[in-house]
Amino acid sequence: MCQEDDEDIDHLFFDCSFSASVWTKLLAWQGIHRHVLKWNEEVQWAITHMKGRNSVVQVYRMTLVGTIYCLWMECNCRIFQNKQTSEERIIRRIIRDVHGRGSQHARLSGRLQQLNVYP
Repeated sequence: MCQEDDEDIDHLFFDCSFSASVWTKLLAWQGIHRHVLKWNEEVQWAITHMKGRNSVVQVYRMTLVGTIYCLWMECNCRIFQNKQTSEERIIRRIIRDVHGRGSQHARLSGRLQQLNVYP
């Protein structure tokens, strides 16, 4: 997406400047202030720090999965359709999706209310 390097799994989702910026802003939106890691390190961080089923963990997981999905779709749109979506639109789409999916679960309402802003 950034056209700077080969697009392996590390680069595409977390190392690419575009993807790293999206993920950094979504982490900050959740109150997580740390550097973006490589694929295996991100997965390990999630396994270590996001255990259980509380609302913070559930929202983090939805955000992670939503981000990976949207970045994959964005990459495909850029390659196969020659269309680009701005970083801001992707972030807003992910946040809307998290709120939409999360609103189906009453136990997430408090956490989603805390996150009712765009970064």
